[in-house]
Amino acid sequence: MDITIKDTEKVSPFFAFFLIHSVQIGVGILGFQRAIVKSAGYDAWMSIILAGIANQVILWLMYELLKRGNGDLIYIHRKIFGKWIGGFLSTLFILYVLLAATVFLRSFTQVVQVWVFPQLSTWIFCAVLLLLACYYIVGGFRTVAGLCFLSVIYSLPLLIVLYFPLHYAHFYNFFPLMTHSPMQILQSAKATTMEFLGVELLLLFYPFLKEPDKSRRWGHYALLYTTIFYIAFAIVAFVYFTEEQLKSTIWATLSLWKIVEFPIVERFEYIGIAIWVAVVVPNLCICLWGANYGMKRIFSFKRRRVLLILALIVFLSCSLLTSHPHIEKLNVVFSEIGFYFLYIYIPFLFLVQLILYKVRGQQG
Repeated sequence: MDITIKDTEKVSPFFAFFLIHSVQIGVGILGFQRAIVKSAGYDAWMSIILAGIANQVILWLMYELLKRGNGDLIYIHRKIFGKWIGGFLSTLFILYVLLAATVFLRSFTQVVQVWVFPQLSTWIFCAVLLLLACYYIVGGFRTVAGLCFLSVIYSLPLLIVLYFPLHYAHFYNFFPLMTHSPMQILQSAKATTMEFLGVELLLLFYPFLKEPDKSRRWGHYALLYTTIFYIAFAIVAFVYFTEEQLKSTIWATLSLWKIVEFPIVERFEYIGIAIWVAVVVPNLCICLWGANYGMKRIFSFKRRRVLLILALIVFLSCSLLTSHPHIEKLNVVFSEIGFYFLYIYIPFLFLVQLILYKVRGQQG
């Protein structure tokens, strides 16, 4: 392996579950229903299952790629394509990870501004979360992994509140089944791309897992749990809203939280958004950590200095995104890039590596 990671910096294999799941359950779950229902209507729950299966296959390819390469994506790029082309491809991936951090942070900031504090300045909120993320990242990868563990725990109670909308459920919304064509369901499955993005960060933190090959099952469990998570939130939204309402509701999950009533809590969506800060910050941490680690691996920069520069880039990018259309456009671009990276580039890289290793084996 091109790099040596101390055992004190590594985490147990089962942390792959929390690292993968935590970054997939972020801002997207607050309003993914509108995107998937546009193409497939109430049949969109099938598209989530298809997307989950496709991601299981991609995760298997990534584990095979990493095991055969005996390193992270940066090392594999250099070994297959050489120093310059490999370094260029790795730099593109780091920029993509940095884009992910920007999307997560700005999208959540918009949620807070719309639902809780309309007069909140974008730069103040982003600066606070970025400083908090940098503080955790300086603590090392184990600290970031611990945050991801906590974020999964914190998100569990929000599954319970799905019970409240079921009082007003109309389960006949699902019938008749299969009213949309396979192509429409596939289009809806593509629309779920952003919700499953984050699994590709395994390509960076793989060396930080003790006995990384043993983390395979935990990674697949994480994807299964993510799929179940999204199916649950989708089904509850489908039986509560009409199809037309879903197509015009930007944050359907938050709208579901509005009907939750407790004796001492009048507006539960405020509580839900506050809890979701503990979910979004680990998303931001793992993305910034990945970009920081990648820059260190490619250019041998000092991590702390580069971390501040990367945080500044994310901060300026978020500050420049001032309107909802701009933010939505960025989400679409990020989703498209993620789609081609996961479903085109990863299989391509897997095949190139497989062929290259077989040719070298025959020559040897």
